[in-house]
Amino acid sequence: MRQIARWALGFLLLAALALAVGTFVPRGPEPARQSRIDGLVIPGEGPASIRVVTGVIHTDIAVPIERVPVEWLDRFAADGLPVDHPQARWFLFGWGSRAIYPTSPQFSDMTIGALFRAFTYDQTSMRVAVLGPVEWGEGTRGFSVPQSRLWQLLGAIDDGFEGGIQMALAQPGYGPDDRFYDGTGWFNALVGCNTWAAETLRQGGITTGLWNPLPQTLLISLDVHSSLQEPVNR
Repeated sequence: MRQIARWALGFLLLAALALAVGTFVPRGPEPARQSRIDGLVIPGEGPASIRVVTGVIHTDIAVPIERVPVEWLDRFAADGLPVDHPQARWFLFGWGSRAIYPTSPQFSDMTIGALFRAFTYDQTSMRVAVLGPVEWGEGTRGFSVPQSRLWQLLGAIDDGFEGGIQMALAQPGYGPDDRFYDGTGWFNALVGCNTWAAETLRQGGITTGLWNPLPQTLLISLDVHSSLQEPVNR
């Protein structure tokens, strides 16, 4: 029994150390890379105001609708998303476990079986939601992304879709304003929705922690390391 307790304590200490290192050791912006949106035109000029939106276990990235390629608008409109609604302001993008993400709009909806699959090895889904004017909560951070880096960030988001946004097949969402799509990559306890968000933010020129599997550690790392933050009052 004592041996089990020692192993459990050692594991907890190791996990705490990994989280601390992952949070406070910075990981800077990623170098430019090719993506499927090469050649598309991003509307507007100058920096774009994006939002990092965290929940209990998940992180999304919000991008102004007027700063995404028109091809994206056409694709999402064809899938029934209300991109032309006069109150539409933001696209909310997220990547997550296929066993959990499309089936669990609330944390309480998760099942033990789905959690086990997600923590071990699971396929992935991308979610796209259209938001109107938003009162951002405490779990939100705002960033000003330069035009050149906005292209990189949108390319990283597009890379999350299996086959790209133009080829993805829509699946039912939580309501009329969102859809799910097949995602790329594999989901597990080490590489999850929050590490995907951190990687995408680094493509946008934003410094994060070295490894952030939790939304709380990602927010701390952004507060500690990033110099691109801006107010989130709109």
